[in-house]
Amino acid sequence: MSAYVAERLGKLRRMFLKFAYLPAFGVKTLPAHITHLTLSVHGAYEFIDIPRIMTSSLVSLTLSAIPLNFVWDKFTHGGVLEFNELRSLDLTFHVPYRSIPSGKTEDDLMWERYNKESTEVDEDGNKVSYVDSKTDNYKGNHKLKTISVKEHTPKYTVLKEGKRPRFPKLRHLQLNLYPGRLREFLRDIPLGQLLTLHISADLVAYKGVRLVGLDSLQSSNICYYSESKLRESPHANRFLAKVFAQPPHVRRLTVGTSSKCRLRLPPTVACTGIRRLKLTAQVSYADLPALLRQLPVLEYLYLQRTLFVEPPPLTHTPEEMARHFLAMDPRPVSTSLVKFAPDVLCRNATDEVVFYNIFMLIGRVPSLRVMKMFSFYSTHFLRELLPLLKIPELLKFIRHLAALEFKE
Repeated sequence: MSAYVAERLGKLRRMFLKFAYLPAFGVKTLPAHITHLTLSVHGAYEFIDIPRIMTSSLVSLTLSAIPLNFVWDKFTHGGVLEFNELRSLDLTFHVPYRSIPSGKTEDDLMWERYNKESTEVDEDGNKVSYVDSKTDNYKGNHKLKTISVKEHTPKYTVLKEGKRPRFPKLRHLQLNLYPGRLREFLRDIPLGQLLTLHISADLVAYKGVRLVGLDSLQSSNICYYSESKLRESPHANRFLAKVFAQPPHVRRLTVGTSSKCRLRLPPTVACTGIRRLKLTAQVSYADLPALLRQLPVLEYLYLQRTLFVEPPPLTHTPEEMARHFLAMDPRPVSTSLVKFAPDVLCRNATDEVVFYNIFMLIGRVPSLRVMKMFSFYSTHFLRELLPLLKIPELLKFIRHLAALEFKE
């Protein structure tokens, strides 16, 4: 098998390597004519066995489970590391076994010690014992029962100028599970020529990042993960403000957050040209009208984890619901939105609460034609809606709802 593969390496243009099997074939450097390369390793320790990679012909490059400090070490270059033909770059980084709390980096603490052995509860709720690293060596210490270790990952800034990459033709960038400071990494990326940008990272990684200068960007997918249990998160709110401050020519935007806290949408939006918006965040339905009014060409809206507003007491009958609706701001929320996919599987939300929140929004979207909703809920939705269609004053606001489609 080794001879068979080695003999045909000269004909390959696209290569997918999983778990770094290729070194077994005796190849120290991959062929220079490879244009599409995917390396998927089991862990960071396997990355060191990968052959040298030529940069000259690469058009698409995907690296999975790589350590931050090894990103460019496996690429051959003379003087300057230049990816002359690379259009698409997809990097998924190795994340240490022990998670790093939001607000910290792996370099913040290597060893946690106290002056004497003491039992405390860590951030995961586990009891651990510590000793002082200044007065006691942890090796051979009979008092030491457990030790808290955060795996050390060198900062991206350790790269020297000669080893920093250049991407003169890069158009698509995807960074997954980025463990360092994004600001340092993005300084090597020609942001002004990107067509698509996808980033998922810890919330703290976005510190100091400004999503500006994206002169050609058409599609953006920006997400963060965080273990914070705070009810309010100013860092997460600043994240949302940065995402919605992207340029107006962005057409597709996906925003993903993992915070369990209530988030607030920014008062002003710069990316007003969005046509498709996917928003996963615990923002309130009460804040959505102000957002939609700033997106005049939005055609598709997908919501997940959105917080419902509790209906007022006097909205139980169709007549009460109609009076409440007609007393609200009569201006349309959107005149461009065609398809709406609300999240109806929210915890502790009754059918009545779900219907109230969705109806109060879509009743002011006269352009709406399709609502993607789980079929088991659509029956209840229509049952609640039908009596409202018989109220003359309300009919002009909800006439378009008769054309809604419910899909799986």
